[in-house]
Amino acid sequence: MSRIHEALKRAEREKGRAPAQEPEPAPAAAAPAAAPAAPARPLESPTAATVITRIETPAVPAAPARPAAPSPSRPALPALLEGCRQTRWQSDASKLFFLNGKNQTFATEQLRMLRSRLYQERERRALKIVLVTSAMPGEGKTFICANLAHAIARQQEKRVLLVDCDLRSPSLHVILGAPGEPGLAAYLKEEAGVEQILQRGPQENLFLIPGGGGAANPAELVARGRLKSMLSQLTPHFDWVLVDSPAAGPMADALTIADCCDGVLLVVQGGNTPYDVAQGVVQELREKRLLGVVLNRANPVHGSASRFASQ
Repeated sequence: MSRIHEALKRAEREKGRAPAQEPEPAPAAAAPAAAPAAPARPLESPTAATVITRIETPAVPAAPARPAAPSPSRPALPALLEGCRQTRWQSDASKLFFLNGKNQTFATEQLRMLRSRLYQERERRALKIVLVTSAMPGEGKTFICANLAHAIARQQEKRVLLVDCDLRSPSLHVILGAPGEPGLAAYLKEEAGVEQILQRGPQENLFLIPGGGGAANPAELVARGRLKSMLSQLTPHFDWVLVDSPAAGPMADALTIADCCDGVLLVVQGGNTPYDVAQGVVQELREKRLLGVVLNRANPVHGSASRFASQ
């Protein structure tokens, strides 16, 4: 402290000198002691700035060590997700583009563009639960749903939940190579809880609720309030929830499930879906917050952002 006090007095004396007069070199005693590991530096005349800097950062006793808090950018998993089943998935890399080592293909770029458009739409409306359906069976809705989930989960800290609501022909678990039971059917029949049907595989940001065993009355099951209750419980823990459903043309299930979702993506197959069928489904889904149409199995055309090459 005596050295700092002498430096302050010297700075005051120098401040009152004539402008033409050069300041005196500071004696060695006025300079703060150098840290033991720092190399020797030439002494400089103390100025108000350097003195104030020294005073504003006094040495204080070290605070007791505290346990590190979780990083706000990477919050800890909620207990429900932390305790869910972690299973071994044997995904079908021929149908999941981001797993087959071909990340820069036309299909993967279109999937990224679809992902970006969903984020753009989210800026205009509340959007987290997205239903993926089709006009007719076999048009690739499950294929699009699974690949879109992988496109989102590749982003840092973006947690995705896939829910297979196609209780007539559940197949999301087949593409992902995940166990198919217990699944949503068991939950809707009150035979299993959420923690029993929720699972995660090797990709830490991707979770799955499979469809489970076939249900004799799928339309009645999904019409119950239990599905909406489950989604309300799980959705706050995820950035996106993608729901696979039966085709909306011949089945009533998709329209019922859409009431539990924030928006709907309609998948149609290029060169296969009859125009009048597609138009009829579009009209039905407009009241269910239709987000757009994804054209699957189409010939790649430059500039078309909704076409996907299916395996």
